[in-house]
Formats: sequence, structure tokens, C-alpha cells
Amino acid sequence: MRSKALFLVLLVLIGSVLACTPLVIPTLIPTYTPTPPPAETPTLFLTDTPTPTETPTPFPTDTPTPQSAEVTPALLDVCTLLTPEEVEAVLRSPVTVLPAPETGNCSYVAELGEGDMMPVTVALGAGHGEEGKAIMLVSVAILTFFTGGSEAAQENFERLESALPDMTMQEVVAELVLVLESVGFEVIPYEGVGDAAYWLWFEQEGVSIGELIIVRGESWLTIAVVGQPEDEALQTVEALAGTALERLPPAFFVLPPEE
Repeated sequence: MRSKALFLVLLVLIGSVLACTPLVIPTLIPTYTPTPPPAETPTLFLTDTPTPTETPTPFPTDTPTPQSAEVTPALLDVCTLLTPEEVEAVLRSPVTVLPAPETGNCSYVAELGEGDMMPVTVALGAGHGEEGKAIMLVSVAILTFFTGGSEAAQENFERLESALPDMTMQEVVAELVLVLESVGFEVIPYEGVGDAAYWLWFEQEGVSIGELIIVRGESWLTIAVVGQPEDEALQTVEALAGTALERLPPAFFVLPPEE
């Protein structure tokens, strides 16, 4: 049982909601090739690291879904959603930032405390549109494979794969949440933010993971915390999620285009 718990933690550390898995099954992830925008097209998000603020945006916040508009998706560096200083202020510890642009995620690792089995880690992930759906689908595939891969689970994956183009982001995330619940995560709907949100909690043999998944329009954002008790993990997430969600652009892709 402990190996299962450590496996789940490893996946979260590599990328929130298993965002690392496009490297395992690359054929499921559509590669986005952006069309060069007109010269006057404004930048959709900050390209420089945002100026640190003393107090992160309060959370939960009333964050309406952006209105539909013709926007050009831009490559999002997930590490721009939170600064190291903002995470350090919440964890009360220096952090090491581990960007992973090739997998579209970012981790903030605190210093190892006395008696800790592993350092407290905050992991960010994000997805949008067809790429975001595909990342979620790969997450289902990996969880299905590493938890036994029953015939029913395989049939469920095949059903999702064929239905994916016609599913909304809320529907795709809801399917992933059901799979996470089946492998031992406690799932609680989280009210008051985005179009849908879920608080996930897993604890076994001293290993703990708390994660908030937020769906906003055709985008999702995840913030996971490894190594804190549930009440502390939820407080950490709530202190950071508003800031990250506020900086999430209306349209983006996280996996670098093929050259």
C-alpha cells in the first residue's frame, strides 16, 4: 500500500494532476502550432516574473468565466502564476522553484523540516482547450494502468477517448475526479470559485496530498500540496489559488510547440 501512496505523490510532484504524462503517451496530446499574430496584437499575459506582492489575492474569490472572444492562445509558463516570494510567505520557508516547461507544470519545494519524511511541496498545473482535455485523459490512462487496469477501467478509458472532442472541460474534469476517487482520494465539491471545483485529499502511511482542481470555462487550474495535514494544506491552497487564477490567461497552451 505504501508503494501506491508514494507513486501518487511522485506523480503530483512531477506535475499537478499528472501533467507529466504527455511524455509517456505523446500521441494523445495535440500539438499546438500557433499562427503568428498581427503586429498590433497585445500580449495576453505577463512574460516577466510578476512583481512580488506582500499579500496574495484572497481566496475564494468571485471569479466569473471570461466572455467568449477571439483570442490567440499563447504559451503559458506556469511558473509565472505564482512567484517564489508569494509561496514562501505562505509556507514560511524558503522554496526552490522547479520549472518543467516540457511538461507544462511548476513545483515549489520548501526546505526540509526537522523530522520531515519529505519537504512540503506546492505543485501547479494548468490546461486549456483540446490540449487541456488530452492532458486530463492521459492522467486517467496512467491512473488506470498503475492501479490494476481492470477491464471495466479500460473500457471507461476507451469511452472517454472516443467522446473527448464533444465533452466540455467540466465533464472531462468530472471524469478524472471519479477515477481519483476510485484510487483512494476523498473528493469534496468546492463552492464559490470558477464553474466547478473539487477539493481532493489522500493520506496513507504518512503520505498526504491535498489538491484543488478549478474549472473556468474551457480551462483548468490545479494547486496541489504534498506533506501538510489536511487543514494546513487547504489553508495553503486557499491562500495561493486566487492569485494564480487571476493570472491565468483566457486562452493558452502549456506544452512547447514542436520545432
